Formats: sequence, C-alpha cells, structure tokens
Amino acid sequence: MGIRTCIFCRTASEKWSDEHVLPQWLLDYLEVRGEEISPTHHSFEGEGDVVSTRRHKVENLVEGRVCSNCNNGWMSSLEGEAKPLLIPLMDGEKEIVELEPNERLWVARWAFKTAIVLNSASNFHKNVPPDHFNYFYANQDSLPPSVIVVGQQHHDGETKFYWLQQPFALTSEQAGDVSLDEAKKLVAASYKISFQFKKLLLAVACWYWPDWKYVLWRGIHVQLVARIEQGIGQI
Repeated sequence: MGIRTCIFCRTASEKWSDEHVLPQWLLDYLEVRGEEISPTHHSFEGEGDVVSTRRHKVENLVEGRVCSNCNNGWMSSLEGEAKPLLIPLMDGEKEIVELEPNERLWVARWAFKTAIVLNSASNFHKNVPPDHFNYFYANQDSLPPSVIVVGQQHHDGETKFYWLQQPFALTSEQAGDVSLDEAKKLVAASYKISFQFKKLLLAVACWYWPDWKYVLWRGIHVQLVARIEQGIGQI
C-alpha cells in the first residue's frame, strides 16, 4: 500500500480533515445540508450508459485526502476571502462584471478549488491531473496553464445549486491530422466543470489542444482569470 498524501501539498500527515466539496458555510446558506442527491456518471461513448450512481446527502460529499494544515490554513483563508464576494453574486445584489480584478481572482480561485475537489471526491472520471492540485497549492496568484474560469448570472428559476462535469467533445473534422489515439488522450485530459449557486453561474475549463484558443461569447462569458498559452478570442 502506498503512503497516504494530501492531494494539494503532497505531504504525509497524521491529521486529516473531511474537506466538504461545498463548504459548510455554503451548505447552510443554501439550506441544502441534508438534501439527498444522486450524482451519476454517464459514459461519453455510445449512448451515454450509466457507469455509476451514488446516493447520499449533500453534506456527505467530502474529500478525505486533504491534510489539516491545508484545510485550516490557506483553504480556510480562501473561503474567508471568497464568501463576502459570493453571497451578493448568488443573490443577484451585485453584478459579476462589477468585480475588481483582485475580487475576480478570489472568485476564480474559489471556483477552481471547488471544481477540482469535486472531481477528486466524486464518482466521475478523474480527469483533473494531480499536478493541478499541487500547482494551485504552490501558486497563490494564478491558475495552472490552459485553465480558464468564467462566470455569469441568471435571474430565473428557483434551483439552489447544480453541477455538471464533462470532458470536451471533439469531432473527426475538428481533430484534423491528429490521430484518433492522440485525440482521445487530449479529450481525456480536458475537463469542464460548471456550477450554479442560486443566481451565480461558474465554469472551470481546461483544454490542451495545440494552436486552439478559447472563444468567449461577449455578454455571456465573463472572464474571471486565466493562464492561457493559446490565447482567448471574443465573439
């Protein structure tokens, strides 16, 4: 058996925490702590057959491979900085475009942390590479290469929260001269993880395709922060 190490700092520890995918303050704010959920993993090949389904309360969606030093240190500080920014965005009392650059960074880092912990803790394909966890731990002012975080708000509906994990789709026309095996590897290494928290919509994406760039729809995708080698276009 291998030595158990923290998914972020990669150190062995005698003290571990159950890191809630949705932080406890958010569970209480949304009033969903005891809500029953059934996260379902569908195959992305064929007709999307069900691979696995879990049934549990929202508060039981946790990642146990986070050490107490990370949980009570930088992760706690991140929650403290993000919470007062997120609440008015969720309630629609503040527009996401009104965020200052430093505020966008806090919201983006919080969204990225929540997304990768969700991927690690859930019954979905683990397509967030381990290096992204360690990069995030070691760098307080940026995201891993090829990662982007965008946001938006909506003003309809009563859904309190929702999430969706999926890789990027790639057609044979888009693949061009790249072999099928190479294309499958790139798709498997990519990810899109989206959240809805009341009126706030957040999406975290990572795509490694050479010479491609993200295209954002003006007025729809509000870029929060990114470290992109390919660049970003606007439509």
